[in-house]
Amino acid sequence: MSLIQFENPANGYIENYNTKTSWIWCLLFGPFYWLARGNIFHAFISLGLVFVTFCVSHFIYPFFANSINIKTYGKNGWKRKDVNTMLSISTDITTLSQNSQSKVSEFNKYGFPKQKRWRDLSLTQKILILAICIPLGLWVANKIVSSNKSTESYLYKTFN
Repeated sequence: MSLIQFENPANGYIENYNTKTSWIWCLLFGPFYWLARGNIFHAFISLGLVFVTFCVSHFIYPFFANSINIKTYGKNGWKRKDVNTMLSISTDITTLSQNSQSKVSEFNKYGFPKQKRWRDLSLTQKILILAICIPLGLWVANKIVSSNKSTESYLYKTFN
C-alpha cells in the first residue's frame, strides 16, 4: 500500500499520494512540507512545536505524516480509490462476503482504517514507546533544570 489515490468529488481530480516517501519529505522540510500539501493548520502546529520542544518534535512529527494526510483528505470530502481496483475486485468480493462483519468494524465513517489505541498495541510496542519517551523526557527535563541553574548562578555572580 504505497500509492493511494484520492478523488475530489467536486471536480473529479485524482491526487496520487505516496505513503512511502511522505515521512522523509516531512523530516527534511518540516513546516514547508505541510504548506506544500496544503495543510496550513499542521504547518503552524509543527512550526510552533519546533520552538517549544527545541526541535525534538521535528524528528517525531514525520511518523504521523501519513495518518494526518489521509485524515485530512477524508475530512475535506475526498474519496479514497484503490490503485489496482480492477485486479482486486474479485478477491475483494469474496473476502468481503466471508468477513463482512470484521471488514466493517475495521474502518471509520470516512472509509479509512481505524487508528490503534494504546490498549490495542502489543506489549512489545508499548515497551518500545516507553523506552523512547521516558529517557527523552528525562533528558529534556534535565536540560531545562541545568539551564536554569546556570542562569541563576550567572545572575548571582553578576549582581552580587
